[in-house]
Amino acid sequence: MQNHISIGQILKPQGLKGEVKVKALTDDPIRFKGLKAVFVDGKNTPIERVSFMGDFVILKFSDISDRDMAETLRGKFLSVDKQDAIDPGDGFFIADLIGSSVLDDTGQNLGVIVDINAFGSADVIECKSIQDDKKEKKFRFPHLQHVVKKVDTNKKEFVVFSEELASVVVYDD
Repeated sequence: MQNHISIGQILKPQGLKGEVKVKALTDDPIRFKGLKAVFVDGKNTPIERVSFMGDFVILKFSDISDRDMAETLRGKFLSVDKQDAIDPGDGFFIADLIGSSVLDDTGQNLGVIVDINAFGSADVIECKSIQDDKKEKKFRFPHLQHVVKKVDTNKKEFVVFSEELASVVVYDD
C-alpha cells in the first residue's frame, strides 16, 4: 500500500516571486488551506501561502523565492502522508485500488486495476487482463453503484455484477 497520496500537480510558475499554479487532484481544493507542507519529489516542502485562482490553487513554498526556482517544479506532483490525508468518505483512496483483482459476482477473475480516472459523474476504472493466448487486453468501466458489488482493499478485490458490467464495459482494441 502506498504511503503518500497525490493531491495536486504543479502546472507552471505563477508570477515572479516563486509561486506555482497547481491543478488540484482532490474533490475539494479548499483542503489546501489547512496544509503546512507537502511532499515534492519525496522532499517535505513547507507552504508559506495558499490562494485560489478559479479552479486552480496558487502555492508559495517557503524555500522557493523566484520564478526560475519555481520553474524547476513544473509538472511535479504534490503529495501528503496517507495518514494525514482527509478521509475520502467511502473508506478507501484511489491508490488503494490500483493492483486490485477485478472479480465478477461468480468469482471469475476478469483482470487487474491499473488506473482510475476521475471524470465528473463517475470515476472510470481501467483494467488489464491476460487472455488465453497470452495477449494483454485492456478494458474500462465506470465506478457506479449498480455495477460494483463490493470493494475489499485488504484482500485487494474489486467485485462487480457481471450482468451490469456487460452493459457498461468498453474494450480497447
